[in-house]
Formats: sequence, structure tokens, C-alpha cells
Amino acid sequence: MAKPIICTPTLSDAATLYPSSESGLLVAENTQSMALSDRWRTTGDTAEYLELDLGVASAVGVVAVLGTNLTSAATWRVRGATSQANLTASPTYDSTSVTAWAQTGIGEWDSAAAILVLASPETLQWWRIDLVDAANPDGYIEVGRVYVSGEVAFARGFSFGSGFHWTTPSITYRTPGGNAWIDDRAGWRVFSGTFRSITEAEARDTLASLQRARAGRRDVLVLVDPESSYLMEESIYGVITDTRSISKEAPGIYQARMRVEEIR
Repeated sequence: MAKPIICTPTLSDAATLYPSSESGLLVAENTQSMALSDRWRTTGDTAEYLELDLGVASAVGVVAVLGTNLTSAATWRVRGATSQANLTASPTYDSTSVTAWAQTGIGEWDSAAAILVLASPETLQWWRIDLVDAANPDGYIEVGRVYVSGEVAFARGFSFGSGFHWTTPSITYRTPGGNAWIDDRAGWRVFSGTFRSITEAEARDTLASLQRARAGRRDVLVLVDPESSYLMEESIYGVITDTRSISKEAPGIYQARMRVEEIR
């Protein structure tokens, strides 16, 4: 298992956005909202893109588009450059065109994610995300959230016993005859994990500062296993809801727990 990465959208949320097209009130700035239902919608599906000016050159390690209507045939391309013109003329970073789905065979998932982890962070001001989905039955592309993010990486992975589960507010009623009647309500995933034997710097400078800035009120994207072929299932976009103890196990060695509830 690869070492986990925790991402925040601080860079892309402060960026100036230049979309290829927009449809009505479904503007590109909607991707800077936590709610995946606040979407950017294009007017086409074959040559759409979003360019981002981060304001200053910043280290970027992860790019993701979440809450999309992209089909399994969709492709995307991520480029970074020193200027807006160089995004197409002479990009410093170029992922080339690759499949957009972070995981194949996602079955009943109601929206797909495209997630790119750069081999090493690139410090650049301008970024461009191209989206192509000619097979899309909607005739347009929708994106709920964009992350152009630095990365918080850890020397160790989550401990054994960490994992995902589904929770749901659905209610099951039993009739006197024993039949079950279900008030079906949408559920969401929850990730619960424990970091063991992390350094004091990881515990205090990284996790504690992350909790102060975002726990319970702002979103994060957690890539539990960035190298997994099940990247959608091994990642979660949500809010940190459990900020229980960061505790000392031994001199210079700490333990911390994390619980993230999915935003859908």
C-alpha cells in the first residue's frame, strides 16, 4: 500500500478561472464550492477545458475533478506552465491524454472522479485541465469540484484495521406480519483510520494544523492508497468529523486517528 496523501483545495479555490465555455448559472466558479451539486456545465463535450491562474507559482502534487458526469470513454489532460500562453505552446508539465475515470468498473457510483498524482510536485502558477467525452449522452460535461492541490504526504500508511464503511439514514419498518418496509434514503461513505508511529512533526505541524484549518467545516480529499487500481474506492472527498486525540506513544513517536465523512 502506498503512503496516504491528504489534499486541500486552498490553491484552486483562490485561483482565477478561465473556462472554455459555461452554461447559464452553471459557471466555472461553482467548482470552488464544497457542494458537488454546485456544478460547472460546459456547452459541449469534445473540446472543453478549464485554465487556472493560482496567482503565484505554487507546488502542486495532485489534480482532481470530482462529482462529474464523465463516462468511461472520457479522457483528460493536465498541463502546467509558467504563463497562460505556455499552457498550450510550451507546458512545463504535461500528463498527455489519459483515461479520466480514476477507477474502471465503478458500477452504481452516481458520479465519477478523475484524480492525477504527479510523480513529484511541480511549482507553477498556471494549470489547464482538458476534458473530452464525445460519447457523453448529455452532450455536455459537468464538474462539481476541482482540486489543484499541494500534497500532505506521510512516511507511513494507515494502520491495519483502517477502512471504509457505508452509513445510511434509511429506516426499516416491520409490519406485524414481519414484512420489511424501507424508507430509502441516500447513504454516504465514511473512512476511519489510525496513524501509528508518526513523528512529532507529522502529528503537530501537519495533522494538528489540518484539523485547526478544516476539521468539521471545510473539505479535504484523502487518497488512502494513491497507487491503488481501486483509486475511487481508496479515496474520499469529505469533511474530517473526528478530531480525537493526537497522543504520544513513546518519546518522539505519536498516534492520531482520523474520520472523514463523504460529501456527495
